[in-house]
Amino acid sequence: MPPKSERSFPQNLEEIDRSFLSALENSCSPETCYPRAVDGWTAENPLWGHCAVVAEVVRRNLGGEIVAATVLTEDGQSYYHYWNRLSDGSDRDFTVTQFPSPITEVKRLKIKKQITDRETLKRIKIFEEKLSIVLTSE
Repeated sequence: MPPKSERSFPQNLEEIDRSFLSALENSCSPETCYPRAVDGWTAENPLWGHCAVVAEVVRRNLGGEIVAATVLTEDGQSYYHYWNRLSDGSDRDFTVTQFPSPITEVKRLKIKKQITDRETLKRIKIFEEKLSIVLTSE
């Protein structure tokens, strides 16, 4: 994990909603995108393919767990998706805007304590470094 920046990770949901979502988007890149989704990644939809990376970074900084489920968009597309269950029990999906339409949970697969996949951990490291720079420069 990169050293703590002078600007700390947001600790309340209001601050997360206002500034943190922008910082997340500005930290995304094809390099940090899920490899099978990278062809769909664009600067206009920067969170595309970043749900696991973002969920783990949020979990490391705010605590809680990671929810993994199959979700369905209104147009019938099925995706494997991650989001956060924060320590207060609330579910927060910081990457839901990546989908072109609202999603419905089809099947809850598991609740994880953390992401452990090596490839994803490499992307998380890069993402955390970028996020630290973005948070420090705001």
